[in-house]
Amino acid sequence: MEFSTLVILSIVVLTFLLVVVYLIDVNYFLRSGVVVLYAYFIRKPLGILEESVVFARVLPFDADVLLTHMNNARCLREFDFGRLDFVVRCGLGKYYLWDSHQKQPLYAVAHVIRYRRPLHMFMKYKIVTKAVYWHDQIMYIQHKIVTLSDNIVRCIGYSKVIFPFRVEDFTGKCHPESVQPEIPSDLQLWMNFIQANGLKSNRSRSGTETDAEQEEWLMS
Repeated sequence: MEFSTLVILSIVVLTFLLVVVYLIDVNYFLRSGVVVLYAYFIRKPLGILEESVVFARVLPFDADVLLTHMNNARCLREFDFGRLDFVVRCGLGKYYLWDSHQKQPLYAVAHVIRYRRPLHMFMKYKIVTKAVYWHDQIMYIQHKIVTLSDNIVRCIGYSKVIFPFRVEDFTGKCHPESVQPEIPSDLQLWMNFIQANGLKSNRSRSGTETDAEQEEWLMS
């Protein structure tokens, strides 16, 4: 192969890789795949009320513009990895694939998060995830990011996830010993906010679907 041809081929390959990296969050999809495979084949199963723990480290592509700590938006993405590990290990993923008659995607329809301390560059941390309440097709999941060196909760939040099946059907089949937990007081305040905000949004819009109609569509 001539040198000029090799140079052109190298430029084409490099350009293609740069376009792929620019258009697709390669790290996110690769890490998601690793989390799912590791949870399914290596880690032990979880009870529906047990905590899932995923370990990670702050890396340069997590940084904000000052390059000193993790960008706040990245914390929500870290919650994704915690939910993936939890869903696989407690059996929700398997139930969704093999036992659920509905195959719509799983939707996280709301999040709330409080940033307590910054996550500085190269800090090791763990993502602690657990289910705190569920009703019908909705599950509320708590997330915490805790640094390993000092055991400080750097941020904490909740996610509202809608499944294409009743969570009670899943727990009755896969976790019959589980007991429906009480609603935490702080979660109840957030649920009240979601309801009030939905009513406000419904009054401010005309000719469009309401928040309740959107959730009904997701559950159908």
